[in-house]
Amino acid sequence: MLVCISRYDRLVQEKEELESEFLNFRREVKHTKVGSAAKEIRILKDIVKNLEEDLLKERTKYTKAATRRSQEHRRLINEVAFCEKVLVMEVKV
Repeated sequence: MLVCISRYDRLVQEKEELESEFLNFRREVKHTKVGSAAKEIRILKDIVKNLEEDLLKERTKYTKAATRRSQEHRRLINEVAFCEKVLVMEVKV
């Protein structure tokens, strides 16, 4: 019984907090100008677009660098293999 009362009290308190937050939200929306909100949304969309473009640039830069490293590793491996073959041939002669 005591657990149910405690839980009920917590739910009532949570409901009151939510109502209070909702009222604050309604006041904020009421005082916000429609043009101002639209302008803020436009600004936020531009910021998101710029961040996405920056992310794409960084990803492209990383991919190019990774490709260059991979090519360099392959070149070095081929060079080592060639040198090894030359050394084996010199030892045989």
